[in-house]
Amino acid sequence: MNWIKRLFSKKKTAEQCGIHVVVDSFTCGDRDENGFADLYVNGKETNTRLLLWDKEDVEKLQAIAEKIHDEKRSK
Repeated sequence: MNWIKRLFSKKKTAEQCGIHVVVDSFTCGDRDENGFADLYVNGKETNTRLLLWDKEDVEKLQAIAEKIHDEKRSK
């Protein structure tokens, strides 16, 4: 029955929980061969990896989106 109370209870903010974290900077390490990089917050490793896209990846995705948009517009 406790899990139901927790499910519908109000969410607490970070301040109410006593969490006071100031983020000064986000930085990423070098990309690996798959495009992922480690994320650092305030210079400390977070055990989180981000998928980073370079200019060529974005241009490929834009070309695909434009092609789909043109196909839908022509119908």
